[in-house]
Amino acid sequence: MILATKVLGMSALRDPLLIHKATYIAQKLFGLKLGYRFAWLSSGPYSRSLSKELMTTSLPCQCTVKNIEEISTKVANLITYVCKSTGLSPHEALDIVAGIVMLSTDVYPVPSDVIGELRRRKPSLRREAIDSAVKVLFPYLRPLKQRTQ
Repeated sequence: MILATKVLGMSALRDPLLIHKATYIAQKLFGLKLGYRFAWLSSGPYSRSLSKELMTTSLPCQCTVKNIEEISTKVANLITYVCKSTGLSPHEALDIVAGIVMLSTDVYPVPSDVIGELRRRKPSLRREAIDSAVKVLFPYLRPLKQRTQ
């Protein structure tokens, strides 16, 4: 899948959860129209239809969406920027970005303390790492919040 491999390299194809998170970010933050619906599961954003596609084909989303290459680059650049700004690994950055975006916009009711909620749901994530990532993400989240209100 071009999206996951652009963001995390070929190793992403062996971890479906990374594919779910990268796809969620591409759809939610950058408007990629793939039509997957996501819900929060224990590991973060998860799409049943994407999971089915991953099981039936080894490379999901071999679609003809004309801007998938451009949006894949944007997701990769965002994750790289978060990593450079925070010292996180790409997997940690992807986990935090997807979690913060989903808890800020796609969970009802939206928690009053998104960072605290992410820590509660994913206790392995360090508070400092989440705080650093949120500072980097803030410019992306503000327009997103305005669109969802």
